[in-house]
Amino acid sequence: MIKSPFFPFLVFIIFQSLNFCASPINPSGGPKDTIPPILLESTPIHKTINFGDREFELIFDEKMNGDKLKTNLSITPTTEIKYSYLIKKNKVIIKFEEDFEDSTTYTFNFFNGLTDATEKNPVENLILAFSTGSYIDSLRITGEVTDLLTNQSQKNFLVGLYLYTDTLNFYTDKPRYFSTTNGDGQFTIDNIKNDKYRLLLFQDENKNALFDPSTESHGFIPGIIDLQSNIDSLHIYTQFIDVSDFKLISSRPFGRYYDIRYNKEVISYDLSPLTESDSLPASMLNEEKNTIRLFNSIDLPFESDSVGIIVTAKDTLKTALIDTVYVLFNESSRKADELIVKHTPKLDPSQEIHGLVSFSKPISTLNKDLLYIGIDSIYAIPVLADSNFQWNYNKTLLTYRISFDWQLYSDTLNHYLHQAIRDTLPENDSTFQFTPRPFNTTNIVLEQGSFISVEQDSSELISSKIKKINTSDLGVLFLNIQTDYTSFFVDVIKGKDVVRQFKNEKNITLSAMQPGTYTFKIYIDTNNDGVWLPGNIVTDTEPEPVYLYPNRTELRANWEVTIDDISF
Repeated sequence: MIKSPFFPFLVFIIFQSLNFCASPINPSGGPKDTIPPILLESTPIHKTINFGDREFELIFDEKMNGDKLKTNLSITPTTEIKYSYLIKKNKVIIKFEEDFEDSTTYTFNFFNGLTDATEKNPVENLILAFSTGSYIDSLRITGEVTDLLTNQSQKNFLVGLYLYTDTLNFYTDKPRYFSTTNGDGQFTIDNIKNDKYRLLLFQDENKNALFDPSTESHGFIPGIIDLQSNIDSLHIYTQFIDVSDFKLISSRPFGRYYDIRYNKEVISYDLSPLTESDSLPASMLNEEKNTIRLFNSIDLPFESDSVGIIVTAKDTLKTALIDTVYVLFNESSRKADELIVKHTPKLDPSQEIHGLVSFSKPISTLNKDLLYIGIDSIYAIPVLADSNFQWNYNKTLLTYRISFDWQLYSDTLNHYLHQAIRDTLPENDSTFQFTPRPFNTTNIVLEQGSFISVEQDSSELISSKIKKINTSDLGVLFLNIQTDYTSFFVDVIKGKDVVRQFKNEKNITLSAMQPGTYTFKIYIDTNNDGVWLPGNIVTDTEPEPVYLYPNRTELRANWEVTIDDISF
């Protein structure tokens, strides 16, 4: 191997070259940038007057991103003028295709539409107001929005202020001014011109600034707002209720049935014959509650002359719709729908059994002898008598109440057991000692064939267990209500279930209550008509009030708790 005298020098040159070419690298990690961009200047500046340009320019202290600008920028008064935008590093340029209205104050609220380019931190509270006239409209409305039935704050609701006219239509018109509620349900609408308005707020799930009356929760202020000065601290309640126009969509044969279909939920209906001598077919609401199904229970000949029926249906707003339909049943090879029976018995802490039996089609026959309480396997007692059960309008729901004396039936059971065992022993056997059997559970039995439907199919066997409640495991609640209202309804709520209801009672004793956490909701009937009414934007009627007791009450076994601060 030949060693060159230049080798050490060559190594030194290579080493120095590598050092020279290496680029310094910042260490990874470090705190994340959470500082929002800051607006340095704008054209026009905030609250400029006599502005007549179509182009806006915003300059920030860092590079910007506008991917969410189109979906977040709100402009009031509402305008349909189209615009485009351009981002140049830290500069945002917005260009409109047409001129703005003369002598009008506009407000641009950017919400989260502009962010920095790196960490996507949104600009905070960026609002730009300007006027095409000689002054800035300065009126303001502020308020808070909560749910009527839960009192929870409603965020991201569009609060719309509509210019009042005789032809105003909330379903087709967009608001003149609007804002959006924040996380606490609060809103502010600024720079409003003095005029007459209506106020509606809604969820605006499809982000089109148009109220969908059938799918969106909403709230409103009844009457006309003649805005001449600021209005602060409005409290508006929302509710989810379908306020679209109630319409009959179709009435026609469907297989072996006849269906009368509406565009929304029907809460009640009534059928009457057009001719007094005609009989009415059996009927029921479908599962979606928007269709009245008729059954050929009166044995109309297929494809014979139709039978006229007057149908009165009511929607959730109690709007009544009256129509005459001519019912005709077609011959069909379709099988009858299966008869489905659901039985829900519940033992009240007062030892009264409440039963609910629901059916998937109307019932024509009830065989009461096949319904009983099985006391062990020895004897049975009837469940139903004419005095303790009740059918609903179309015989698809049966309710009953039974006063059940556990001690009486325990004594009777043990009497039979004692006698049965005694009968098997010699007459002179003095060694026999009878030990009573505990009686803590029983069964409510609906034998096969207990119910026959209008299509002549029968129910299957259903047996439901009932377990005794020991009074030592229960507690007592005393409610003392202070109010000047004379008509109201009290719901006693445990978890999500309404366990007791009272009407117009101010001093209530709730004995034999299950341990747990209780709340109380009170529906106030302000017009004293005996019912609580939800709001109706169609008739411009605000909902009747709902009082939610703000505290939760814990009840334990053997406790007695008095609540005397319910006041409304």
